[in-house]
Amino acid sequence: MSDVTPSIGGAPAPPPYVSICVLSYDADQATLPALLDSIICRPRGSAAEEIVIYWSGTGDGPASLVGYPVPDGVALRIVTGPWKADDPANGEPFAWARQRAFEAARVVWRGYLDSDDVLGVAGDKATDGALRRAGTSAAATDHGLTLADYLRDLAPEVNGVCLPYVYRQDVAGNVEQTNWRARFVRWADGWVWKAPVHEDMYPLPGNVARPVYNAGLVGVHGPTKPDMERVERNLAILTKLHAQMGDQTDSRTLFGIGSAYLDRGDATRSRDFFARALMTSPSSEDAWITHRLLARACLIDGAPDAALHHALMALATLPDRPDSFLSVGEVLIRQGRHGAAITFMEMGFAKVQAAVFLMDEPAFRHGFMRAGLAECYIVVGRLDDAVRTAEEAAKASNHPYPATILRVARERQRRARLTGAIQMLVQSAVEVGDIATAKAHLAACPIEIEGTVSEVLPNTTFR
Repeated sequence: MSDVTPSIGGAPAPPPYVSICVLSYDADQATLPALLDSIICRPRGSAAEEIVIYWSGTGDGPASLVGYPVPDGVALRIVTGPWKADDPANGEPFAWARQRAFEAARVVWRGYLDSDDVLGVAGDKATDGALRRAGTSAAATDHGLTLADYLRDLAPEVNGVCLPYVYRQDVAGNVEQTNWRARFVRWADGWVWKAPVHEDMYPLPGNVARPVYNAGLVGVHGPTKPDMERVERNLAILTKLHAQMGDQTDSRTLFGIGSAYLDRGDATRSRDFFARALMTSPSSEDAWITHRLLARACLIDGAPDAALHHALMALATLPDRPDSFLSVGEVLIRQGRHGAAITFMEMGFAKVQAAVFLMDEPAFRHGFMRAGLAECYIVVGRLDDAVRTAEEAAKASNHPYPATILRVARERQRRARLTGAIQMLVQSAVEVGDIATAKAHLAACPIEIEGTVSEVLPNTTFR
């Protein structure tokens, strides 16, 4: 890697506190000006005093930034270096490059964005959609602070910040999937980038991740490749790495292969790789997500008992996570054990509300889970709860399933209320011996009242 080139604009205001690191090369440099605009041109000034671009393209830097107007108080620095994609001994191109970029930064808090990302601003559709999914709003998160102000005010034990990331939008710009990602860390605490695909920051020995979740700053992903194209790309990278490492393959690589096969719809092969990942002594966090996805694969593969085993193992691994309870409930629903499913899912959602703990699943899966709970409420006759939960599900996901459950719940609720009203009229008529009026009430009912005849008129045969 060459030495860091001189800043190509501005100078950081003392003392610099926030750096955003970006990877770029020839093919994706066209999106860099929009990314820089989203970082620098914010209502209260730049989100970062330093922007580091790790450049692995041709020349000394991206041509798209020649003449870019960098304001005073912001340092835009270019770090040139190779791209390690073809290095068999390394096999971690994204993690390797991000590590170089973070090491080149010069400030306390260091974060990252991709070259086709932007930082959202309140009022744009993606940002407002992400805030709604996080249960908040632009007004509620606006405390008059810059990002640097916010980071300076954090408790000293906090060393990471997770932000919402709009990963997928539909053609109309509506948010379909939001993931929470650790975006900023206090670098001096000791961190390292790992994993060939879906790379992430891990604490070094002696450091413990202590993040907070903040919905106030939203990252928005640029146009992505079609889902299956991305899955096949990731699978090819991971399979090549697995072939090189053989029996020494780490749990994250095995997990990544299992996830790719699951996305492909090959649950049987995904189960094999997930099981191998669990045999390599993964961290608690990795074991937790592996058990949860293994439970899902087992359900698809027609093995509900094995699915329940792994869902319960995930719960035992990280019992404080709301999603641990929700995963057990999801399996129990598939087993037809609706009462037990309600118990676990209510506990999971209660943890979300009590601890304000933001769930790890994408928002559209939250909608599916809430819709599943609503369906359980319908089965056991808790129709008011069913309608309330289905309404929450429909807000979290625009998929047809939550909308269908909401429609069914409302119809069942309407029928139940109408049935109850007519039953009271019939009961009143029976109590005074007016069977003709009781029959007239039943005949006027636009729906079939299950059980009414045997309950209030036990000696008759009409309905």
